[in-house]
Amino acid sequence: MRKFNTNGNMYLALVVGLGSFSDGFALLLQSGALLSIVPYFKLNPLTTGSVVSAPFIGAVVGAVFFGWLADKIGRRAIVLNVLIFFVMASILSALSINFLMLLVSRFLVGVGIGGDIPASGSLVAERAASGERGSLLSTQTAMWAVGAACATFAALPLLSLGYQSWRPLLGLAALPPLITLMLRRKIVESLKWKQSRSTGAAGLSKKAIYLTAVLSIGLFIWTMVLAVFASYIPSMLVRLYGLPQYESLLIGAVQWVVYLVGCLIVFRVVDLLGRKRIIIAGTIMAVASALTVYLLGANRYPVVTAGVLLIWGAGGAAYTAISIYSFEIPPTLYRGLLSGAVFGSGRLGGYAGTLVFPTAISILGIAKTFGIIGPVMLTVIIAFATFNQKTEKLDLGKIEQTVTSSS
Repeated sequence: MRKFNTNGNMYLALVVGLGSFSDGFALLLQSGALLSIVPYFKLNPLTTGSVVSAPFIGAVVGAVFFGWLADKIGRRAIVLNVLIFFVMASILSALSINFLMLLVSRFLVGVGIGGDIPASGSLVAERAASGERGSLLSTQTAMWAVGAACATFAALPLLSLGYQSWRPLLGLAALPPLITLMLRRKIVESLKWKQSRSTGAAGLSKKAIYLTAVLSIGLFIWTMVLAVFASYIPSMLVRLYGLPQYESLLIGAVQWVVYLVGCLIVFRVVDLLGRKRIIIAGTIMAVASALTVYLLGANRYPVVTAGVLLIWGAGGAAYTAISIYSFEIPPTLYRGLLSGAVFGSGRLGGYAGTLVFPTAISILGIAKTFGIIGPVMLTVIIAFATFNQKTEKLDLGKIEQTVTSSS
């Protein structure tokens, strides 16, 4: 059984990981709310995509700005306060009186979660020892999946409200980040960040920038694919295959459970096998699944569902490994900004996918859309084929000995 340092590292990872839990919880609630939002506001494919994609573009803004700010004023100040955006915007979403108010409030939800992830992940990465860092960082993406799966039990009873069900569904998303904010009050600042601030900034190498760019490409494509499925699977199954709403929402929850399985596999083996192997293997599995749906999935929702679930399992592994890398590569005083840039790139992919997907489905159909997804994901394999895995302990490994000897 894996053992962690006795100084509360796992507790810290779980508490900061509640931000990701809140994100997954809200994303599945939004997916369920979409079933009533579309008829309530009489949305077409383009406006539907605008609402669903708004949190993703908000997360891009939040990740870059608050990631940069976390490098300037510290990780603690950000993780203690930034989720206020999430709480307030979720309440405003539920109270929306028109389409514009809904759009802006969903954007601000994204700002909250986008600002939280870089600071939270940096705090865990700088606290953890090298042998446990990958596993501890993997809890962030695992908590994302747990949040989404838990949201199903909250969402199912609310579907009975019919035309107005989107209001309590979106409003309920304010509860987890509110609890998270209260649980984080005793978090202390990163010692490594403090030391780096006192000794001055290390140079930002071209290699770190290059590797950050590769990670950004990988997370852009993976988030684009997963965000589409997370947001549209329930409504797609209802519209294209005539499934009952509760059944389609349950299938949407199962994909998160499968994703969680992929995360847990990474938790167990990432510090043994390394990140690169997991990313490439998971992406190969996703490409094969997408092409199978393209060849066999027309008018067969079991084939489509199976393909989606396989992609989610692969995504749980690959997405998690990329995220771990994003917190390990940058120097400490640039970790918030660069990890924020990677996370923001991922959410930019989510924005692009959720904005375009409804139109793509209406024009091409589900099977041909999968036919596009497969080749696009080959880009991830190509990008990581030349990725230098020895960079896993860049900067962190050098600082750890100093911190350990002084504590």
